[in-house]
Amino acid sequence: MHGKKRTPGVEEFKCTQPHISIEELKIIFQDRVSGTPFRLESKCFHGAYLDTIDLTNLPVQGLCFFGTTILNGKFGDSDLGGSDFRKAKLTNCDFQNANLSNTDFTGSQLMCVDFSNANLLRAILDDVELDGVIFHNTHVASDSFGKMIVAERNGEFLKAHEIYHALRQNFEQVGDYDSASWAYYRERICKYKSHGLKFARKYYGGFGSDAIETFDFFKDGIFWLRNKSWFRWLTGFLQNALWGFAQKPVRVLFWGAGVVFLFSFIYWYWGLVCSGSDTCWEANITTSWMNCLLFSLAAFSTSSVPNLIGASWLANTLASIQGILGVTVLALFTTSLSSKLGGA
Repeated sequence: MHGKKRTPGVEEFKCTQPHISIEELKIIFQDRVSGTPFRLESKCFHGAYLDTIDLTNLPVQGLCFFGTTILNGKFGDSDLGGSDFRKAKLTNCDFQNANLSNTDFTGSQLMCVDFSNANLLRAILDDVELDGVIFHNTHVASDSFGKMIVAERNGEFLKAHEIYHALRQNFEQVGDYDSASWAYYRERICKYKSHGLKFARKYYGGFGSDAIETFDFFKDGIFWLRNKSWFRWLTGFLQNALWGFAQKPVRVLFWGAGVVFLFSFIYWYWGLVCSGSDTCWEANITTSWMNCLLFSLAAFSTSSVPNLIGASWLANTLASIQGILGVTVLALFTTSLSSKLGGA
């Protein structure tokens, strides 16, 4: 373990925990080698630069690593519960089998960090940059990441897609299907957004396309049309709006309700529903919106209502179209619900 000067830009943080100097840390690790018991709980490494620190298999809860830069850190099998890694920079660090429950990583940068078999329940991973981070059989929930990860927020959609894919596989490994559903939904969102007009040429334009930073409406537009990225983006947009890629069944219900109310307004406004007779006359065309709503609901569910009939061929045609839409919405809702409940 080597200690160096503090990381700039974190001096404003005031730590209430006792700070540990590099000299004290060296003495502690010398004691560890000699077998002398020592304690590091609730100590502060605020802003330090630590290279090859080794806290393997140690009970060191509540450590403060705020703004700390750590290279090649070894934390495997250690108990770091409740520690503070906010704004820290961790590179090539090993947290395998570590307990990191209630640990705060807000605003940190994690590169090539291994969380295999670690416990990250109730940890805070919001606003964290993830680059080459390994999640394998890691106990962590989607709530820890906030609404979306940093890569997606910054428009790095393919990178975010890969991270969400790895998270989804991890969630499925530990049997957390609600979190897997969240990761799958965000994964599909990033995939379709990567085909957007501003990003398609950058991500799918061939060799050297990653270097494309400036948006050129003409070049990007031509590529967007020729590469059929417009079609992939449009289908992704519609799938998300309609049923959230089979992860948002409630969204389908809202669309179904919208269809019922829209058609009921059409029936009522143009006087397309008759009541009280098997034969439609101008005199018995209903002026009640509730009757039109009932007729619309019946058409949507491919059923019928006694004493309510279409006033013309237009009404019957609209009712047939509405019946097709109703069957489609019901099929989407059933598929989405089974996918959500079944963890698919």
